[in-house]
Amino acid sequence: MAPRPISGPSSYRPAITSFDIGQAPIRLGHPSGTRHGGPRKHARRNYRSSRQCVLVAGVCTGVMVPSAAGLTKGRPCTTQYLSKADLAAQQAQVIDARVVDDGELVTAGGVTSGLDLPLRLITRELGAAAAVGAEGVLEYEQRGAVWRRP
Repeated sequence: MAPRPISGPSSYRPAITSFDIGQAPIRLGHPSGTRHGGPRKHARRNYRSSRQCVLVAGVCTGVMVPSAAGLTKGRPCTTQYLSKADLAAQQAQVIDARVVDDGELVTAGGVTSGLDLPLRLITRELGAAAAVGAEGVLEYEQRGAVWRRP
């Protein structure tokens, strides 16, 4: 399915594994990599160009994809509660928060926090008013803690 414009305060264009906010490419980690040769194969295929990206984001066990590519090593991040030990074993600094925003690496915990992460990005990149507008469209309000580097 090709990205399609959504009417609203911005020209947000969604896609499955990458999208643009303005001219900024974003790569998203998602758990489907575990079904197609494992997270390391998926990481190699989808994160080769991560150095050209301004943001890497992962939700739930999808955080294990950028972790397999070495992008979480020594970085604060979170994942689904059953995968936190695996994430820590890959030398990530695991934070107990719904969303962890460490600049160009943004991660979210369980699958239900998958709505909180994009709302955090909208708040960060486009402002609170745009996020409130998105919350209205989604019929969902951001909740829980967002950890940010002090």
